[in-house]
Amino acid sequence: KSAATIRFFDRGEYFSLHGSDAVFAAREFFKTNNVIKIWKSDNNELETCYVKNNNFEIFLKDLLLVKQYRVEIWKKSNKSGEWTMINHGSPGNLSQFEDILYSGEESPSSSPITDPGLLAIQINTEDNINKLNCGFVDKTSRSFLVCTIAYKDNFTDLESLLIHLGPKECLIPASGGNRDFYTKLDKVLVRNNILVTERKKSDFNADNECSELNTLIKTKNEQNVANFVELKDKNSVGCLNALIKYLELLQDPNNEKNFKIISYNLNNYLKLDSGAFRSLNLLPNRAEQNSNKTHSVYGVLNRCCTTQGQRLLTQWIKQPLFCFFFLEERQNLVEILVNDSELRQNLVENYLKKMPDFQRIEWRFLKNKANLQDCYKIYCAVNNLPSLFECLLNHEGERAHLIKEMFINPLNAIIMDFKKFQVMIESTLDLDQIKNHLFLVKSSYKPELEELREKLDRVEEKIESLADKVSRDLGLSGIKLESNAQSGYYFRVPRKDDKVVSSSKEYTVIETRKDGIKFQNAKLQDLNEDFIRIKDSYEQEQKGVVDDIIKISCGYLDALQNLNNLVSELDIYVSFSLVALSSQAEYIRPKLHPMGTGILKLKEARHPCLELQEGINFIPNDCEFIKDEKTFCIITGPNMGGKSTYIRQIGVLVLMAQIGSFVPASSAELSIVDCILARIGANDCQNKGVSTFMAEMLETSFILKTATSNSLVIIDELGRGTSTYDGFGLAWAISDYLVKKVKCFTLFATHFHELTALSEELKTVYNSHVSAMTTDDSLTLLYKVKPGVCDQSFGIHVAR
Repeated sequence: KSAATIRFFDRGEYFSLHGSDAVFAAREFFKTNNVIKIWKSDNNELETCYVKNNNFEIFLKDLLLVKQYRVEIWKKSNKSGEWTMINHGSPGNLSQFEDILYSGEESPSSSPITDPGLLAIQINTEDNINKLNCGFVDKTSRSFLVCTIAYKDNFTDLESLLIHLGPKECLIPASGGNRDFYTKLDKVLVRNNILVTERKKSDFNADNECSELNTLIKTKNEQNVANFVELKDKNSVGCLNALIKYLELLQDPNNEKNFKIISYNLNNYLKLDSGAFRSLNLLPNRAEQNSNKTHSVYGVLNRCCTTQGQRLLTQWIKQPLFCFFFLEERQNLVEILVNDSELRQNLVENYLKKMPDFQRIEWRFLKNKANLQDCYKIYCAVNNLPSLFECLLNHEGERAHLIKEMFINPLNAIIMDFKKFQVMIESTLDLDQIKNHLFLVKSSYKPELEELREKLDRVEEKIESLADKVSRDLGLSGIKLESNAQSGYYFRVPRKDDKVVSSSKEYTVIETRKDGIKFQNAKLQDLNEDFIRIKDSYEQEQKGVVDDIIKISCGYLDALQNLNNLVSELDIYVSFSLVALSSQAEYIRPKLHPMGTGILKLKEARHPCLELQEGINFIPNDCEFIKDEKTFCIITGPNMGGKSTYIRQIGVLVLMAQIGSFVPASSAELSIVDCILARIGANDCQNKGVSTFMAEMLETSFILKTATSNSLVIIDELGRGTSTYDGFGLAWAISDYLVKKVKCFTLFATHFHELTALSEELKTVYNSHVSAMTTDDSLTLLYKVKPGVCDQSFGIHVAR
């Protein structure tokens, strides 16, 4: 087996791992070698360790979601006595472990950070031009994406695609031609933390009729998807076929006619390289998700009320726009909500906070796990839509037409789509019982249900009479009769009456909480048992009706997806407005100019993450670039003086502007850029066979081959991974190339003070420095960026 595969052997109450897998588990999970036992057989010895079932679930999540390993579960057959594989999974194929990974109410779509899809790639040569055919599947949104990319030596466009889509696993053909290409591709994928899985070449075959895709893709009037323009390239179809086989999508009948096909155009979005994505701290990693939320741009911008809004925010951050008109549209919507406090507050308190996670509900329907409670959640949300419609309609600003076009008109269509659904729920569900946490069909549907309903009513009457008796016995007037799914009916009194209840042996306390003491007696427990027995009979009797309701509700999943999309977008615009208004310092709407106009002016710009850290008084700074006048800024200054923070914050603010957000500055004016590219920090990748210097050169090579005159490039301390002379020579040559050939806006932080002489040779180069003040042997860092050169790094002062 592959070293990236961990094999568990199911032994009933525990699992065993053997050989290198046991050593891995001891090192990475148990953090001690004491758990390793030696299993002896004949003359052989084998390292072994055991994992209990409760630890297995934790270990499984860590392997698949964090460390990105494949997992296999093997079990011994009762008949043959042979070990066979019963389950397998990988970072891009979690379906067989969904019940474990997303137990309880959770689902693959419940994580705020979007779950990864799966990518497949193969190369195609056409007219002597090499092209990458890419297929991608997102099971959460039930989407297939196809994309064709021109092949460049260092896969520059592919790396941007990897960041946009965020896959954790990629399928490639295991044999065939172009092995040099696939070897290079493998290295790029590994460098981007993507697990590479080789599949048979035949899995990538494409039939002319697209039979497998015809089974899965929803069409109008039974169209043949082979005629779709998105599927004209058979190599792309082959990639999708490989994904379908690997995920075994055809084995689940719920997938039939439930997917859509999208042609993904990489040129619709700003390109990011892995260096920029990592160094700008755009998204939290899994380890940081529950820690300090302001350590990432996502954490700062996430004031979303809904889980679906959080998912879409993740996508927007990975896919910034560079269409001027779409960005203006986003900015206008944010500005409407910033200025209209009544609308903003109404949306948050009365609508968005009450919206359930529609994708989670949809997942339950597709997995045959849906119940009447899910239908009721949809019903409640839909019932609130006419009021939301009126709330949006009441906005009378000068851009009211934009609210109407983006939200009111689509919302009206969704309301009409759900009319019959509302009628069905109101005519079938016993809405009066919802307050008792009972989701039952109306008893009028069947005589048997009416009989059981009468029995339930009689038991409830006895329980209410018992509550009155208990109140008299204890001499307490504040006793409340309540129920929940776990305990059934119980009594509750305030905490101050604790002694009255506990002093009587007749009563059993089941839970003590801030809101009071929950308790029962033997009589109530008996009545609870009667109630549960009758309720179970009722649910069994209503099963046929419930199945029909669930089946009919499945027909509304497309409308539910439309509602999900509308709520997600509305939630993000509200979130952006809340971020802009709640900041202690000013957030402003950046003035955007079309791409190519060559301007970037920021006044009193601040880093959105750092300014929120406790105990930090952030020093704002300016930045100015003008095409053909000031395009290359060399920043010098002391160690720890704020150079890296300064260049990062410029990149972050440009990206925030290009997702439609307001930015932390007193004024901002910028031309739209096509790329944000970064080389920041000595990022060792030795565990992937890449040294510090090689990592520097790979990322710099990517920048040189990707950057255009409309790009923003951020470079920090280039050349420190080799000797001083070689490093300085590289820094000078690369700077010279960027200034003369590429002519992009560049921020270049360095300790090579000799590099500042470049401003004397090239008119578009200018120098800045982060200021510091020295007195005797002390150094005070001022963190203010000023024009000119700092001729020393104060390394000795900082070390002291």
